[in-house]
Amino acid sequence: MKRLIFVLSLALAATPLFAGKFEKDVKDLGDSNLRSGAIDKLFEAGTEAFDDLMDGLKADPNAAGVTDIERAAITTRRYACVQLLGALRDTRAAKELVRLLKDDKTRQEHHQLSATLAQSLALIWAGKAASAERTEAIDEIKLRAKAADSGDKLRYGCLNALATLKEGADIALPFLAEDKDELLRNAAIAVLAATQHKAAAPQLVEIWTKQRAGEAKNYNRALGLSALFAVASFKDKAALDGLLDVLTMTEFDRDEANRSRARVFLKEFSADAIPKLAGFIKDDSKAVQHARSAELLGVLGGAGVRALLDIAKEDKEGERKFTDRVEAMLRSLRGDDANKAMIEAFRTMDAKDKGRVKILEQLLLQRPKDALPVFKEAANDKDLEATVRSRALEGYADIEGSNALEALKAWGKDADVNIRRAAIRSLGKSYIPQPKSEPVLVEALADVDPEVRSTALRGLQLSKKKEMLQKFLSMFDAAVEPDPAVRKTAIEALETLNRSASLNDQGLLEPLRAAVGAKDKKGDVDPNVRAAALRVGINVALRVDNPGIAREMLEKCLEDESPVVRSQAYTMVYLVKDVDVKKLIAQALKETEPQQMGDAVQGISNVDLGDADLTGLPELSIKVLQQPSITNAEFAKNAINKLVEKGKLKDIAPKVRELLDAAGNAAQKDFRRMATYVNVLSDIKDKESQTFELVRKLAKADNFDIRQAGVKFIQANGDRGDVAFLRELRDLGDNTAPAVRQDIENAIRELESR
Repeated sequence: MKRLIFVLSLALAATPLFAGKFEKDVKDLGDSNLRSGAIDKLFEAGTEAFDDLMDGLKADPNAAGVTDIERAAITTRRYACVQLLGALRDTRAAKELVRLLKDDKTRQEHHQLSATLAQSLALIWAGKAASAERTEAIDEIKLRAKAADSGDKLRYGCLNALATLKEGADIALPFLAEDKDELLRNAAIAVLAATQHKAAAPQLVEIWTKQRAGEAKNYNRALGLSALFAVASFKDKAALDGLLDVLTMTEFDRDEANRSRARVFLKEFSADAIPKLAGFIKDDSKAVQHARSAELLGVLGGAGVRALLDIAKEDKEGERKFTDRVEAMLRSLRGDDANKAMIEAFRTMDAKDKGRVKILEQLLLQRPKDALPVFKEAANDKDLEATVRSRALEGYADIEGSNALEALKAWGKDADVNIRRAAIRSLGKSYIPQPKSEPVLVEALADVDPEVRSTALRGLQLSKKKEMLQKFLSMFDAAVEPDPAVRKTAIEALETLNRSASLNDQGLLEPLRAAVGAKDKKGDVDPNVRAAALRVGINVALRVDNPGIAREMLEKCLEDESPVVRSQAYTMVYLVKDVDVKKLIAQALKETEPQQMGDAVQGISNVDLGDADLTGLPELSIKVLQQPSITNAEFAKNAINKLVEKGKLKDIAPKVRELLDAAGNAAQKDFRRMATYVNVLSDIKDKESQTFELVRKLAKADNFDIRQAGVKFIQANGDRGDVAFLRELRDLGDNTAPAVRQDIENAIRELESR
């Protein structure tokens, strides 16, 4: 800190005229290129450099034969030596510094040096015991501060020196007058604050009040803020309103330094500040101060947080104005202080106060470690709703990690099913060592609640024990596990268990095949279970190099009575070779619901149609093309392309063109859908003149999707005769033109080369 003060204050340097160990370093202080190194060395030398610094101080700039350049150098060296001697705080220098300060010639010719003499004397004597030398120095500084002939520069230096010494309140008081220089008034305020001259509080408050009020408001002016903070340092409540101004008004948004100072003082007045801040939040006219006010309540301890929550109680029945305001502000509370305040509030509020839940929810979002006991307490609090207790339990477990094992075991047997679910869910997480959680999870497979059993399976899927497979397979059986959602979970979790326990797919395929119902077996009674078994089973079959069973399961499910199972089968056609395409098409044409129709077309788009009867497929594909789902529309496009390859262009192009025309004439235009139709016509190379005419018309619309699709269509299917239209399109000058310009230029170049 000493060095920082020293470096910042040292603007010029001086050099002693007499030889000494540090003569060169003192001399180097006058050289801007060498100054930094000299400062470092002299600072490290400390009192060892004292004699050389004193020599530099005593040098006479007015000695005979001294040139103007040398005189300037000596003057700046003396100034630097005074600063260094002050930084050293060595009382041996005091006598010479006082002598120079008393010297009329020095004061008259060297104002800045004189001010620095006072400040260095203050540094030397600050905090030291009373003595004749100390008293002499202080009396001289007071004298020069009072003397009108000292000049503002010296008086300013002396007032700052008195502030350092914590002396001279009586000297400072007259400088508060409005007719005094503002720098002097600021320095006087520093003296009054340092001396804790509380009798000056009314005058200081008046300075702040005048600055804040009237026509020429200037909230950020240093003078008023210094006065305000001085009053605050007296622990005088008269400063409170001003501190709240600094902390909440937008005028101080970029003044973090003063806001930080105000925060330090505010805690002294927390009892009085809390109701005022709550009042700001209730006041609609102070909306710009609401967020800052809430933030402050959040750092004023539990009482501040309780006051914030109490604002919600201002709502009348059926209203939520203040409730919504408070909830939004509570969510904004962040940081250690706010978290500690919320924890304190939670513990001191009535158990039935709804505000406790709001605090708990906010703490759960941030999950500070300090809240660990609160989470555990809340998880055991039967007065809280089960969902809230569950979240508290999971928050506790996530922070405590493996140390939460014993508590989770107990919660896993709680009478409340929500608590058991949360406990089993946490036991299945990676922070609980699997060997320790497994016995509890296995026991939970017998819980009366299906969700608990499903959750236990998800935890056990990470087991490395091969024997765990039998427990999973037993859950496939409806006689063992009556709930289909649990059976489905067992099948889905099997994939992870296969990897975790390194099962290498051994013993998986036949149980999955049975659940699907292959080989004329009925399979599981629940369609969601059959669909899950198909999804996992096909992948297992392919991994064990048994494509025949994969095909068998797929074709069985294509004819399943459940649309859920059929949809799953359609979406897996791409994985299985040699699917019976005729059976696939026959089933696809039976579908009447949009979801299954779309999935069926997806399946068809992924197979080789061979010599199958394609009757009805163009109509099905076009129906799917019209569905809202863009994904299904893409599958429909792929299917249509396959159909065109099989000679079905005449069955498709007119119908797609008709759809495009209708979409173009609709009151509410779906340009993305229109672009899809144009892309289909482009892909199937529909070069009919009416198609070109329609595309040209629609491409002029001020929309990126349809214009880009139109350009791509013309680029793919047009010729040199279309270049003129493309240039017209390029030069439209509407909002879409810049985005499509490059596409148009590319199309023009390609067509001109044909």
